[in-house]
Amino acid sequence: MQFNRKGRLTQSNEAPVDIMAYHDGERVYFSTGISVGKHQWDDKRSLVKGNRSDFTHLNTQIQKKLEGLHKIKTEHMLKDKVLTLSLLKNLAERAPSDESFFSFMEKEIEADNSL
Repeated sequence: MQFNRKGRLTQSNEAPVDIMAYHDGERVYFSTGISVGKHQWDDKRSLVKGNRSDFTHLNTQIQKKLEGLHKIKTEHMLKDKVLTLSLLKNLAERAPSDESFFSFMEKEIEADNSL
């Protein structure tokens, strides 16, 4: 997890929380769509602190995004497919906004198996 990776706060004194994926010297960032204040972020645990009323919901959102990325990685490994960070980023960007990234990736993997 990366909080405020660009070192800039919004007008409401919040900064985005991003997921950072790292492999073979390459880094890719995925937006969680979540912004919190510095005092609301726990760097050690990579979680939104309990001093925010919606902390449980936000932490659940972050966890779901992480689980989706881990599942995609695992499925590619089990099928002996190579998943590069650039491919993962590309697939994430192509996912329609009205469906979850996880659902989109399941459809992409199924489509790839039919080739």
